[in-house]
Amino acid sequence: MTSILTYTSIGLAALCLFLGTAWQIQTTRLNIAIREHRTFVAYVKAEGEAAQKAADKRKREDEERKKAADKKLASTIATLRRDNERLRNNARSNYVPAAPANSRKPEVACYGRRSLDEEVRSFAGGVAEIFTELRSAAVELNNAKEWANGR
Repeated sequence: MTSILTYTSIGLAALCLFLGTAWQIQTTRLNIAIREHRTFVAYVKAEGEAAQKAADKRKREDEERKKAADKKLASTIATLRRDNERLRNNARSNYVPAAPANSRKPEVACYGRRSLDEEVRSFAGGVAEIFTELRSAAVELNNAKEWANGR
């Protein structure tokens, strides 16, 4: 009986020793995992904050460049419109050439001078508007390209 009790006591002591050692190993592994997790969380947080700062800085720079580009675009479009108006106002008074000095009846030509002049003037005005729109579109496109390349 004493041998059974002795073996049981030795077995229980060995089991306690084994469980205590296992408990200690698992506790150490858990503490290491917790430490690694905390380090990882701190690293990710720091990286996220740095990325957010960089994104905010880039956004501010983009907004400043966009404001500058918009200001330049508005100035260029205004200059373009002023030049277009100046050219229209400085154009010759008649698109149809004057009748030759030795012409007996200049009004008896195969066209009505006044109506032809009005039609040519209307056509030229339409072409000038189309040109202005196309030039404005080209300026806007170049402005957008310049802004995009500035990024």
